[in-house]
Amino acid sequence: MEVIWVYNTPNARWQQQITDPDILKDLTDGQGAEPSGDLKNFPNYSTFLQFHLENYPVNVLAQLKAWEVNALYSEISALLTE
Repeated sequence: MEVIWVYNTPNARWQQQITDPDILKDLTDGQGAEPSGDLKNFPNYSTFLQFHLENYPVNVLAQLKAWEVNALYSEISALLTE
């Protein structure tokens, strides 16, 4: 049995491709020394304190994960077909 571990960590390559100034500001605020705003702690959400997320942070996280799967498609595919 194969297992693929996925960790939610900031991805600079993905973030550098974002052009929407509102999303960039939210990411900056959420990833700062004192995280705040709609994307507080993004993408390292607290599994103890952040049980419920609104649509916006969930959608931003989904876009990050979709981008990562697309970017790593060959590697993931190779792991799953071994």
